[in-house]
Amino acid sequence: MAFGTHWESASLTGPGFRQWEPDNTHPDVAYLREAERLNGRAAWIARNVDIVSGAKRAIIDSVIGTGIVTSTQAIDRSGNPEDDFSQEFDTQFEDWFEESDISADLDFQDMLRMVLGGSMELGHGFLVERFAKDGDVREGECPLRYELVSSDQLDTYKNEVRPDGNSIIAGVEVDADYRRRGYWFYTAHPDVLHPTRVFESERIPAERVIDLRRPAGPHSVRSVSWFAPLVRAARHITDYRVDGIRNINT
Repeated sequence: MAFGTHWESASLTGPGFRQWEPDNTHPDVAYLREAERLNGRAAWIARNVDIVSGAKRAIIDSVIGTGIVTSTQAIDRSGNPEDDFSQEFDTQFEDWFEESDISADLDFQDMLRMVLGGSMELGHGFLVERFAKDGDVREGECPLRYELVSSDQLDTYKNEVRPDGNSIIAGVEVDADYRRRGYWFYTAHPDVLHPTRVFESERIPAERVIDLRRPAGPHSVRSVSWFAPLVRAARHITDYRVDGIRNINT
């Protein structure tokens, strides 16, 4: 059998192949062009298609599990157990675990579940390092807190070259070696009405940001939903089910 191309998969013959000319562009270029629509569809199937939402829940349950539990076994310089210190450390960590959310709404396990879920749905899951105010911290308590930030709060429209030579690509600031230097977040979710707030993004240094993502390629700064390859198939499944129910009722 002879083929007109070196690879059969590059052939222009066969059903649908002649019109199939997808772009082979850098992931960040594709992101800027299509991310809003793609992420919207991916989030929709993750919340409305039972197969996808069940898979998402199973992955989160498997990865996060029941949360982090410490079992400290400290010893002194002579090798003797420091039971009081170990118990105090475990107690303090347990207290911090419950109070790690700067908004005092979630415990750390719930935050981790939402970060992973956000990464799966929208490509990124963000935790931003904060510190509790003096009046909100008991004596001896760790003041470290985290803020859960939605991927939608990253300023996708911020694309520029800064005076120091750093580049901002879809809200992510990188240096000449593509090391992340900062994230530009809106101070509130852009889809939520805040009459007293002006929607301008502010820079958060990269060392204060935990960004859970799967890189789309070398030097790519933005990531897309894990469910991007499933969007079309999931929509077909939904339409098939709806048509089947409609046919039964007619």
